Amino acid sequence: MVAAAVLVVVSLLVAAVAPGAVAGGLVAGSSGGGNSDAVDPRPSPDDDAVAPGLRSANGTVEVVVRFAGDARLGADGGGAVESEDSATLSTTDLKSNAANAQADFETFAERKPGVAVEQSFWLANAMLVTVDTESVAIERLLDVRGVERVHGNFEVELDSAAAAESGNTPQIGAPGPAAGPTSTASATGTNATYGVEMVRAPEVWETFGTRGEGATVAVFDTGIDPEHPDLNVSGWAEYDANGNLVSEGPEDAYDDDGHGTHVAGTVAGGNTSGTAIGVAPESDLYGIKVLDDTGSGTFLQVVAGMEHATENEGIDVLQLSLGGDGQADEFIEPIQNARSAGKIVVASSGNSGSGTSSSPGNVYESFAVGAVDQNAEVAYFSGGETLNTSEDWTKDALTSDWPDEYVVPDASAPGVSVNSSTAGGGYRTLSGTSMAAPHVSGVAALMLSASTREVSDDELSDTLRDTADHPEDATEPDTRYGTGVVDGFEAVSSVTSAEFAVSEFDAAAETDPGATVEAAATVTNIGDGPGTATVEYRFNETVGNDTTVSLDPGESTLVSFTYVVPDETDPAEYAHGVYTEDSNQTSTITVRKPPSYAVANLSATDTAELGGPLNATVNVTNDGEVAGDNRTVELKLADPANASNVSVLAAENVSLGPRNATTLSLTGTVPSEFGTGETTATVASPEGEASASIRIGEAVGTVNGTVTDAETNDTLADMDVVVRNGTEVVGTTETGAEGSYAVDVPATELTVTASNATYAPANRTVALSGPGDAATANLSLALRNGTLSGVVNASDGLARPSNATVTVTNETDVAVATADAAGDGAYSVGLRPGSYNVTADAPDFEHRTRADIDISPNVTTNEDLALPPRPGSLSGVVTNRTDGEAVPSATVTVGGDRTDATDANGTYALDALDRGEQEITVSADGYSEERRTLTLTANDSRELNVSLSPRGVFAVTNLSGESEIEQGSSGGFAVTVRNDGRVTDDATVDVALNRSGSVSPTPVVIDDVAVGDTGSNSFSVSLGSGASTGTYAVTASTPDGEETVTFVGVSGEDGGTDDGGGDDGGGGGGGDGGGGGGGAQPSPPAGDTDDEPEDETDDSTNETDDATNETDDSTNATDDLTNETGDPTNATDDLTNETGDPTNATDDLTNKTDKPVNATDDTTGGEGESVDDGRADGDGETDAEDVDAGDDDTADGGGSTDGAPGFGLAVGLLAVLAATLLAGRRGERGGRG
Repeated sequence: MVAAAVLVVVSLLVAAVAPGAVAGGLVAGSSGGGNSDAVDPRPSPDDDAVAPGLRSANGTVEVVVRFAGDARLGADGGGAVESEDSATLSTTDLKSNAANAQADFETFAERKPGVAVEQSFWLANAMLVTVDTESVAIERLLDVRGVERVHGNFEVELDSAAAAESGNTPQIGAPGPAAGPTSTASATGTNATYGVEMVRAPEVWETFGTRGEGATVAVFDTGIDPEHPDLNVSGWAEYDANGNLVSEGPEDAYDDDGHGTHVAGTVAGGNTSGTAIGVAPESDLYGIKVLDDTGSGTFLQVVAGMEHATENEGIDVLQLSLGGDGQADEFIEPIQNARSAGKIVVASSGNSGSGTSSSPGNVYESFAVGAVDQNAEVAYFSGGETLNTSEDWTKDALTSDWPDEYVVPDASAPGVSVNSSTAGGGYRTLSGTSMAAPHVSGVAALMLSASTREVSDDELSDTLRDTADHPEDATEPDTRYGTGVVDGFEAVSSVTSAEFAVSEFDAAAETDPGATVEAAATVTNIGDGPGTATVEYRFNETVGNDTTVSLDPGESTLVSFTYVVPDETDPAEYAHGVYTEDSNQTSTITVRKPPSYAVANLSATDTAELGGPLNATVNVTNDGEVAGDNRTVELKLADPANASNVSVLAAENVSLGPRNATTLSLTGTVPSEFGTGETTATVASPEGEASASIRIGEAVGTVNGTVTDAETNDTLADMDVVVRNGTEVVGTTETGAEGSYAVDVPATELTVTASNATYAPANRTVALSGPGDAATANLSLALRNGTLSGVVNASDGLARPSNATVTVTNETDVAVATADAAGDGAYSVGLRPGSYNVTADAPDFEHRTRADIDISPNVTTNEDLALPPRPGSLSGVVTNRTDGEAVPSATVTVGGDRTDATDANGTYALDALDRGEQEITVSADGYSEERRTLTLTANDSRELNVSLSPRGVFAVTNLSGESEIEQGSSGGFAVTVRNDGRVTDDATVDVALNRSGSVSPTPVVIDDVAVGDTGSNSFSVSLGSGASTGTYAVTASTPDGEETVTFVGVSGEDGGTDDGGGDDGGGGGGGDGGGGGGGAQPSPPAGDTDDEPEDETDDSTNETDDATNETDDSTNATDDLTNETGDPTNATDDLTNETGDPTNATDDLTNKTDKPVNATDDTTGGEGESVDDGRADGDGETDAEDVDAGDDDTADGGGSTDGAPGFGLAVGLLAVLAATLLAGRRGERGGRG
């Protein structure tokens, strides 16, 4: 209670001494803090953060507050940079970024008396703010998070300043002598002002067929007279000096000065007077009135108008004939953001002459325009200079992408004695860069209108510069002309192009090698500009012919071509067509195959006599796709004695249609001077031939006969008949359907042989005595043998049988053949065609037979046979290795599944065992198991005797130990076994733990346990400090039995550590000089109950000694003045935040609460206050709600600001009282031990 009372006193003292700190947060220069970054304390703001004159302002003033965090993502267009990038930001992006940046100030202003937000802007990240300097100093605004600088809503004027007259040049902004439009005769015969003519607008109108249709130019000026006969206002907006929208809609348009009407006429004026005054007369005019009847406006007036235009997707060009001398950094951001949103900004360069320029025209991203007269000479008043980015501009963050130096203007346009419309329906002549800029805006409108594609603001800027005509042919921009006088025709030409489309291609669908193809097509210029193009005829991707056409937009012409197909062109389907760079139209053309006579199926006399006839028959086919006319086919014969000596024996002209065929018979006479013997007769066309072997003899006779089956006497057709003279074949033929044959052969003694694949050969000898003699040779043929072959294998896949025998029997079971299988099991026997049975047999294997195997003549039939091996057997005796006595009831296992038990004599026997390697296991109670491996062969009978070694058999009879084991400690256990075996032996006991922990030793060995005796040994179980609590199971096991007991794992004793840590309720050690934490929580005092478990917590973020919320709950009660809790992770000796939790739980002396979310160490925030950031405090209010209405934030000469009393005394007094109380409390704690 004492602590609570003292804290109340201290809080009241703090509130009385430092009301500003309690209610409104700290201001620049204060050292207190809170956990807010909404206010950036600045002991001495940058000199340029507040515009000159505002620091000393008195009373209520309007200022423009600019915010950091510009939304620009890098629109690189503008200035003299070349860029292919287009718009990179939407107006939604810009608005969102501005809203985020301005949110803290919005909250600040809502809660701060003397500060009011009048208007917010997003194209420039800015606010118009009214400040009562008697309550809040201007510098105070810089402390709000996000505020970058403060400046005035400065004035913007028409053509920054009027220049003195020079010679006959009219004064800037003043009317010239003409009362109506003046004109020059343009190259197109159009009456136009010299300015319209100089930028070559009439040539664009005539050549490209556009006058700006579809493009919209926003004119930022004094307004537009909508009643002027040469003007048509399609859109309108008017803004006042504070950026408020005054009127909107074309019906509200007006001009109370005339300057804006003049500018608008140059952009889009018509020719009602008989003289064309506008560069893009069909473009849409959007008037944005930002200047009053004196030609003056404000910075925010212009920014608001630019926001209106930037947000309107239909507006393409922002035309600004206004500005202020010098470099106004304030314009950089809105210009850059307008460009980032895709708008081109065209502005006058200023009228203060060489070495000067005005803003916004001199902002790098603007397109600055200088003025020339009708002789293309730069006007004396036209502004221009080279700007050094780092020296002439101060906002490095906005100019980091700019070049080190750049030239203003970008280009020039007519600006001296420019005749255009004026308010009231008339015309007047004015001079100034205000008159030059709209010429460029009009050209930009023509470019956008003429192009059929999307032209970005970057491309517009780059093209206007690149195509400008410099009268002195300079290659670099200079400060008088920039890159030269804007040339509308060249600019439009650069963004437009001719496009030549091919249509109506016409050509034959077929042609022949060597033929001429005639082709034609229509070529149309579908582009938005005139042009010349080469038009090609291509055959199979090869240019065959070309021509040149020149066409205006929309114009068409017919082009014709001829092309001779090369003779060597292969017959195929080819692509051909007419091509331009932009388009093509093609089709396929088939080159037909020419006449091609294929010769096949030649049949000629086998043997011919010298001087005798040679007959030949052949098939001739025209494979071509074109008819053949009288093409020659010849019968030729080579001299048997000289193959190179070929004579044409006969020839005939053959005409065939495409794909037609005929059978041609030719007869010739064998030259008598030829030699005798075998030679070649050939029938040939120009494209192909067929040949046959014939024999030439001095005399020729005939051999004939019949061939029959030797067994059935049936005649045999299709038998091959060969006639030989010794070893030389002199004639061949085949038997006909009746088995007969006849063949012409030389007259001599001959051997005739008949055979085929099924029948074995048979021979006869005949003799021919002279020419015309005939001999008969009848032949009887027997069928050829067939073959039976295969492999004899074992059916179990192991080694095949050796010494296998294969026996073949016929249908009457008579053995007709036998064969011994080779080492690889293969056999083969020859058999007459028929049906047979085959049997394989081998020692120690069962025999196998295959029946009804058909054997065909001259065919090999495969039949494999697999013989099952005969089973084997195994027997033997099992004995005790120690005394040699028989072991009854032992189990003998063969192959894992065949078993037998030994009888009283230890004898066992197993039969019907598979051959191969067998695993044999012998086991018996009280004996160690024995294993053997042996290999059984087919029909094997083996004996295997086995001796077994007796062993100990150990049953676990007892397992005992600790009932509880603490975390981080060990417990002892003992295990007892009994030897139920046959010999004294060592027992090996495996010990397992079912949960995390360790056993030592493992396994446990009990030495030399006699038969029937017991033996014991001990082991320990250890739990780690982090082991789980609860029931554990310990199992001790041998191969013959096991036992399990359980114990309980419990929490270990707590204690301090040397690193200051505490363990689950234990007090933390001092560690390295650090104080230890408190011990475990005490039991609840008598009378207290824990009937609300949902509120019971050890969370340090909820345990406090708040004097306004005292409790006896052991989970919430603390004795420390500041926040000394029982939780060792939250207990510290920190005077202002005595807690171990560095995150949320604190002991703010001015905020003793149980609300851990917003509790802070701030000694200045009355309720966990976060200064000026609008966030909710511990009391549910926002920082702005905590601002005292009577607070005075004006700056004075003292060390603190806002008129708040000094806070140091209060903090010091508070510290002394808190320290005293803490010392007392520590003494009490020490007394309690």
